[in-house]
Amino acid sequence: MDAVPRVAAKIARWEKTMTIMLVGLKLLTRTMIVMLLVGGILTANYGPVMASSESEKTEMIERAKKEGKVMVYTTTAVPVLQELHAAFKKKYPFLEINIYRSEAKNLLARAQLEYNAARHMVDVFSAPFWGTEWFYEGGLLGLYKSPEREFIQDFCKDKEGYATGDYINIGIIAYNTKLVPPDKVPKSYQDFLDPWWKGKMALDDNGLWWYGPMLEILGAEKGRGYMQKMAQQNINIRRGQALKVQLLAAGEFFAVINAFNYHVEFLKKNGAQVDWVAPLDQPTIPNIHSIAIAKNPSSPNAARLYIDFILSREAQQIFARFNSVPTRVDVAPTPSRLMLGSDGKKLRFLSMDFPMIKRINSLQKEFRQIFMKGR
Repeated sequence: MDAVPRVAAKIARWEKTMTIMLVGLKLLTRTMIVMLLVGGILTANYGPVMASSESEKTEMIERAKKEGKVMVYTTTAVPVLQELHAAFKKKYPFLEINIYRSEAKNLLARAQLEYNAARHMVDVFSAPFWGTEWFYEGGLLGLYKSPEREFIQDFCKDKEGYATGDYINIGIIAYNTKLVPPDKVPKSYQDFLDPWWKGKMALDDNGLWWYGPMLEILGAEKGRGYMQKMAQQNINIRRGQALKVQLLAAGEFFAVINAFNYHVEFLKKNGAQVDWVAPLDQPTIPNIHSIAIAKNPSSPNAARLYIDFILSREAQQIFARFNSVPTRVDVAPTPSRLMLGSDGKKLRFLSMDFPMIKRINSLQKEFRQIFMKGR
């Protein structure tokens, strides 16, 4: 009889031991699962980010090979495109680059016709920021944050990630050094209200990139008052940035109000008596050229490879060789003075974004009414 309680006690102790072991095993299993999960999370976030990124890039390249082409709608100058595309083809020889080059408004019109017909031909848009805003408003842009975007200066990219600047044309005051004495070299746009300047200045007829930002800087009321006074100065309205600076060098004007500094530097290098200043009393107005992926690209992977390349250090150095100002923080312009004011300090730039560009684009009619009598 005594054996029965002893056996029962052993069984009870055995069941208790097994229960402890099972609980311990469950706890161990849970711990291991948590450790594995945490390890996975940590690995995903900090470990093989590069490996994952490289893997994604490899997959993108393989998919792009199947696409075989990329269609770019652009306003970039042909000589620049030729050098850029030669470098791109060397990197991705399996991709054919197709180009439609025209003014921004023509790129928009063509893309809209194609989208209305459910024909998605364009993969990449490349145009001035004010033109890219048209594409954005028209629902033609997709969202792509290139990994190269982190190297692009903040004032050259929209906050949402639709468009990123690939090069900059810097808006400055150009003047003829033979015709303008040192004491009359303008230090501010306000200097042009001096009666001495009457009839001696030129202004581009596509003034939205200058007129609109000036109203942003000065404020709407003060800005419009300034423009009304400027309109009384008998300004020569001409079309064509390069042409105006050439006419300036020939002595037809004393100054060009809204010129691009690389045009001036090019003529200076070839002996022309011209120079430029960027007013130091306000931010400098950049005309940012940007690049963006289309909303429904026919070759999405090739499009991303193309955008990544254009924003890369290699491509930005090509822009610099053509005297355009690169948008990357790690690529200097040639010459370096393209980013420096008359005091030798780095220029302060007005930052561009779609809401502001939308306001600027709406002012073109107002600009024409003031300076061109509504023409």
